[in-house]
Parts: sequence; structure tokens; C-alpha cells
Amino acid sequence: QGVLDEALENKVNLIIAHHPLLFSPLKQITKQKNPLFFKIITNKINLFAMHTNYDLAENGLNDYVANLLGVKKISPLQSSSEKVFKFAVYVPVQHADRVSQAIFKAGAGIIGKYTETSFNISGKGTFKPTEGTNPFIGKIGEREEVEEIKIETVVAERDLDSVVQAMKDNHPYEEPAFDVYELKTKPSYGIGIFGEIDKEVEISKFSLEVKNRLKARYIRLIKSNNRKIRKVALCTGSGGSLLEQVSRKDADLYITGDITYHTALRA
Repeated sequence: QGVLDEALENKVNLIIAHHPLLFSPLKQITKQKNPLFFKIITNKINLFAMHTNYDLAENGLNDYVANLLGVKKISPLQSSSEKVFKFAVYVPVQHADRVSQAIFKAGAGIIGKYTETSFNISGKGTFKPTEGTNPFIGKIGEREEVEEIKIETVVAERDLDSVVQAMKDNHPYEEPAFDVYELKTKPSYGIGIFGEIDKEVEISKFSLEVKNRLKARYIRLIKSNNRKIRKVALCTGSGGSLLEQVSRKDADLYITGDITYHTALRA
């Protein structure tokens, strides 16, 4: 309500929030039952909620908290289910750089914190144009041999269509040859974080450190033993659904914002 009042006062037409107002569909919105929604709609304010995408993103909330707590060598507790594809295209040598830059700009070639990654192989491409074609190189009815480069890179599923289109827009051939096939590689981002702190420490001491660094008024510690900890898992928000992944990682401590009584007992 406070944010909405501020938006109205400053005549703002877009509110960006982390948590959405809706977690399940509504059949109707009324002033009495949904005053906040009603006020947003009637004042023509857009609401843009970025919840799980911020939780999933590299350098997102989990990475921020991990860095704050000194958790290093991090990896996701549960990798994103987004598919990753190998993308390869065959280009005449003199046009290879142009096509490469176009597909990189469209989102190809991202591996972790590296961008514009590719592998290039030189070879000879052959083709024979038939009637009705308009070949960039060669003549209709004659077999042609061209020095080409195979540009091979990786593409996330969300960028695949854009990368293919960028390649076609910048490739000199009217029918460019290219390959796309799914990889078993898992993305380097996902829900939650698993990593290690620099050295073993008593759980009570580290818990106090967590409270201080997060500037929390209080924390709740559910302790199963008094051993020292080093391997840490964390998930901002409600992390009960990731308990199985935490167990597989053999974490010494799991830090999360919200967990049920029975899930805590199971941990």
C-alpha cells in the first residue's frame, strides 16, 4: 500500500516488484475484496513482478546473499530446466566475422561468465544450384566448391529463434546450411546456492554472523548436532521444496527465509 501511495503521489505509471500480488487466479476484482488491485487498475498503473526470474538469475538474490556471507565455490542447488542447444552454421570465409557478430549479439555463445564463445573449423562446402534458385556463388546446373568456415557455438532455448533469424539475416546464401541439436549440459544458474565458507566454524558462531551481516532482528536456528560447519546451502524466500537437493549436496547448514515445522524436523 505504501509503494502504491508513493506511485500515485509521484504520478508513476509502472511499479517493479519482487513478489507478485497474485499467486492464484481471481475470477473477479472488486473494490471491497481487492482494494489494492482495484486502485492499481483504476489509476492505470502497470505492475511488473520479477519473482522467480530474480531468484534464478546469475548475480541475483541468492548470489548476493552468498557473497554477503562469504560463501564461495558456488553452484545452483537446482539447475534451471531451460534447454541448451549446440548451434553450427557454415559460412564463406569472407562473411564469417559478420555472421559471428550477428549471432553473438542475438544471444549465442554464452557459457557462464564468458560471452562470444565459439569453435571455428575451415573446410570446403559443395553445392549445385538447380532451376529456380538465385545462388550467391556459382551457376545453375554447375557443382560449386567454396572455402567455408563452420562456426559452432551454444545457445539457450530462449535465444534460439533470435539467433537463427540473425544468422539468416546476415548470411549471404539464400539457403544457409546450419545444425541445431539439444545438449545435456545444464545451465550454470538455477534456484538456490550451494558452496563453502573459507574454514570450518561452530554453527552458533556462524549463525550470529549471518544475523549480523543480514542486519536481521532475529534468526531461528534448528540444530540437529553441534558439529562445525563449512558446506552451506541457501535459498532466499521459502526453501522447503529444495530440501532433497540440499540433502544430496551433503550440506552442513541450510539457510532459508521460510520453512514449515515438519520440513524443519525432516531436515
